[in-house]
Amino acid sequence: MPTDTFGVEMLYPTKAGGNTWFSTAWSSNGSRDVDQNEYDPFDSRLGVTSAVLRINGDGTARSCPSDLPDETGQRTWVVGDNGGYAGWQNTEITVYVKIVGSCPQIHLRSRSNHFGVDNLPYGNISCGVGEANCGFGNYLVKWENNTSPTVDNVMCEVEPMHPFYKRALDKHSITSIPDNTWLGFKQVTYDLCNMVKVEGYILRDVSNQNWVKDTEYLFRGADVPDVAGHPNDQPCISACVGVGDNTAANLTKNTVWQHPGKWCWLRLEGLTAGSVKNVDLKYFSVREINPQ
Repeated sequence: MPTDTFGVEMLYPTKAGGNTWFSTAWSSNGSRDVDQNEYDPFDSRLGVTSAVLRINGDGTARSCPSDLPDETGQRTWVVGDNGGYAGWQNTEITVYVKIVGSCPQIHLRSRSNHFGVDNLPYGNISCGVGEANCGFGNYLVKWENNTSPTVDNVMCEVEPMHPFYKRALDKHSITSIPDNTWLGFKQVTYDLCNMVKVEGYILRDVSNQNWVKDTEYLFRGADVPDVAGHPNDQPCISACVGVGDNTAANLTKNTVWQHPGKWCWLRLEGLTAGSVKNVDLKYFSVREINPQ
């Protein structure tokens, strides 16, 4: 069983000479807060765009709620395009999570040119009826944690461009995600001929490495209709034709995006300042794998 630098099983081997990132900087340089639109001063590849990431200096970090009324979640981003690499394309993302109180949604997102720290790589543009972002959004696996085994769900989703999603692909219920317990989460994205495969895994007992596939979806480019779905969406779609990643002319077709993205990222949704709810993190990593 091949393992990574943290001793966590690698479901797919790292590509020879491939791009990797590990949260090893969380084990040194003491406690520090990475606030909104900042990078970790000891790791220029790790940034935050909403709420606060408190790095404890012992290998763990805590996602803390924002004190801003319009911020409902915490987003932590990992840069792929540095050191001669084009960005993140075929990847395995891993993180261990311990919910301290409540966290309604856990997302792992890959191959993203969504605007991140410093609004990179593409910022929002106005399209008359709102704002759009002309970079490819991301592939994601979402775990919905509503503390009841009858309503906890897992699913795959895609965001060809912000803010347009195709949601709830391979959605089904799962056993409730417990509080105050470390669990492992993985999201895998890879090219498969002219398609893209997304997989989500959970590890419920971290004393072993019995990773269980929770969800998967094979994006073919023609099987997820009505990505936009509202009449007023067209001005924003039209504004991105020929701009940025140029995904806008046919959002359904561009649910197959076989190019690198600047970011892989973690989103924790539902961390409200009104009732302080935190999420502890460790063993966060992104590794480039081979297409299958």
